[in-house]
Amino acid sequence: MEINKTIRKRRIIILSMLSIVVVLLVIIALLLTLFDNKTSKSRTVMIYLDGSNLESESGIPTVDLESIIPQNVDLNKTKVLVYTGGTKKWQNNYASTESNNIILLTQDGYKTVYQDEKKNMGDANTFSFFLNYAYENYKSDKYNLIIYSHGLGTLGSITDDFTNDYLLLPEMKKGLENSPFNKNNKMESVLFRTCLNGTAEVASIYADYANYMIASEEITLGTPKYAVLDFINDVTLIDNGQSFGNKFISGYKTFIEELSMYQNVDQTYSVLDLSKQEELENNLSAFIKDINKESNYNQISKIRANLHQYAAEEADDENYDTVDLYEFVSSLKSLSSKNVDKVIDTLNSMVKENWSLNDHSHGLSIYLPYYGNASIVNMHFNVYSELDFSNEYFSFIKNFNSYKTNAPTQSMSFTSNLTSMKNKEFKIELTDEQVKNFAKANYVIYEKNDDGTYSMVVKSKASLKDNELVANLYNNIITVTSGQTKTFMPVVEKEEKGGYKDYVTHIILSGRDTSNNLKIANGVMHFKVKDDKVYESEIIRTEKSVVTGELLNLKDYNTFTFEHTKWNVLDENGNYKGPSKTDSMNVFDLNIKDGYEFELSSLDQKDYYCVFEINDVNNKTYYSNMEQIK
Repeated sequence: MEINKTIRKRRIIILSMLSIVVVLLVIIALLLTLFDNKTSKSRTVMIYLDGSNLESESGIPTVDLESIIPQNVDLNKTKVLVYTGGTKKWQNNYASTESNNIILLTQDGYKTVYQDEKKNMGDANTFSFFLNYAYENYKSDKYNLIIYSHGLGTLGSITDDFTNDYLLLPEMKKGLENSPFNKNNKMESVLFRTCLNGTAEVASIYADYANYMIASEEITLGTPKYAVLDFINDVTLIDNGQSFGNKFISGYKTFIEELSMYQNVDQTYSVLDLSKQEELENNLSAFIKDINKESNYNQISKIRANLHQYAAEEADDENYDTVDLYEFVSSLKSLSSKNVDKVIDTLNSMVKENWSLNDHSHGLSIYLPYYGNASIVNMHFNVYSELDFSNEYFSFIKNFNSYKTNAPTQSMSFTSNLTSMKNKEFKIELTDEQVKNFAKANYVIYEKNDDGTYSMVVKSKASLKDNELVANLYNNIITVTSGQTKTFMPVVEKEEKGGYKDYVTHIILSGRDTSNNLKIANGVMHFKVKDDKVYESEIIRTEKSVVTGELLNLKDYNTFTFEHTKWNVLDENGNYKGPSKTDSMNVFDLNIKDGYEFELSSLDQKDYYCVFEINDVNNKTYYSNMEQIK
């Protein structure tokens, strides 16, 4: 009996404890519900919109703004606030070129709620003014910032057309420091509707001010025919920074897929958990510190030379020199094996969503100087010196750049190397010393003109097999046929990915708009080549060698023009010295309305020559003899 009483007492005690636990769980659930309700009461989407030539030439920002439909947004709980400036022409009636306006989405469209004086969008004070105004006048539980303009990679964002000024990262950081946001009062997210801002350096300055960052490692695309901010119509109050970013990427992905079934430009976007940024920098510092830079310089340089570089269409003197961080670290695994997994694991946990049309983008890029000229590199280093980003990594890239710039010139003459041309291949045999200092190589095929100049037909990747460089001379020329005219397109191979080879050429499009006004656009035209077939891909507008990100459609124009530029390529002794442009060229105009067809062809019976352009580990270029193709 005593035993049964004891058992009953224990059961009562256990039941009582379970009851207390249940009550506590109910209370906690209620508190969480109340907390969720509290944090889900309101949201303010802050768009810092520097219109630049994206607006003045194409009206892309206006199309984006007007895709946010008042009837689809609960305007009582979600405010869409836009700071406008930086363009010489707005293609709407609610922004002004005479002032910087703050406009608010209402049931009747956008209305000006504050008219500011005309200010430089690339100034830290302008940026912080908007953040403060939004916070003070539109109290919300959640804030989402969208930076809308051109992107400058690790340098920053924004191109103000009135001042030609940029909002560099140190200025962006200063603007954030002078805002109401901080470690204890973070924005839900910052979204970069810009090119190239998905870098570790950009993430580092936002880690103290936002929970998530949404950005692209690559250039981004835009067209007035498609909107990408319409995802805001589907954002609800329960969305946090991650789901906010996921919805943007889903919409952007649909936009890209609708443009063409063959996408060639490396489109990327990712959602980053900025709470992992400090851990990433610490692990990256340990990884870099463990590498002997000088003794491994050749290996590091070879790896860097062959990494995919973002914004590959940019001119060399405006190169942003960013590469995928995961790909870079993984390539150096043999040099710092004990720390590489920590960096990769942190990256994997930091990248919450990664959408990419290629295999080499994993969500976050980093600056690694290689192609940029001295002034561009110095600009990056000046930015770095004002950032609180890994000192070990900053020291590494400074030392790497210094070694590359000041390294003694190697004796890398190839004029006496044995060459051969057979079985539709052009080959050159390298010495062991040349292989040691070899980084990468291209081969160039020229057509010889009657006046003794040469026109480039194709520039493509050469492959190193043991000690032999090999160039393929078969079925590697892109030709265009229109009516009775067939001629080659002068193309350059960028890289091979996903089984496709990526070729580009420059063209000029011309036509008339609906008012019969002449319109002209410069563009970079992309092709995909696979299984002996050519797939026409995007044409991206360029202006002064800077990719604007806008896609062009041949059907919107009447004529496209490309040039067979004539080059002087030989020195006075008849040796190849590289191309120097002449004042003459053969210009080809094709009527788009007549139809056209691109195809892969082999060389005909004209006078063609081939030469290797070889880069060593210091990014210095050397040439082989130029041989006639027979």
